[in-house]
Amino acid sequence: MMAGQAVARVNHGRKRVSESMAMRLDVVLDAGGTGSTGGHTAIAGATQDFESLEEPEDWSVAHQKLALAYLAAGDLNRASQYIDIALANRLRESPLQQVRLDTAHAHILLSDRRTCAEGVTVLARAEQMAVRYGLSRQLQSIERIGQLAAESALVNV
Repeated sequence: MMAGQAVARVNHGRKRVSESMAMRLDVVLDAGGTGSTGGHTAIAGATQDFESLEEPEDWSVAHQKLALAYLAAGDLNRASQYIDIALANRLRESPLQQVRLDTAHAHILLSDRRTCAEGVTVLARAEQMAVRYGLSRQLQSIERIGQLAAESALVNV
């Protein structure tokens, strides 16, 4: 086997492992496991798997999902910690991933009165990029988060 083929096989194997771990995260989140200890444990385990692969893009996504899981569980401090890690590790992102990360970041910021104004700005940036790239599904999420923030602001007046 030539060196190039060996590298291609290793990269293909790493990609499959990476995709498998991302699917584990999605299954935990989609199953509504975000509020449970088991959900956090599964997500944290997948995050460690990403870290061991030394793939910062996947590591960022894992921390983003973990941040959202903590937000859903009502732990704003941990959600903020994990989204900060995701933001610090954003590299060569696709427009879709940029919108997803900005939307998650905005959702967390909008959940805290002290950072709500910044959350509005980040959400607007995510919305502009989603419109620019035709990401209709992300636009639906952005609109839903904006509506929730507006409703929360009315309740807290």
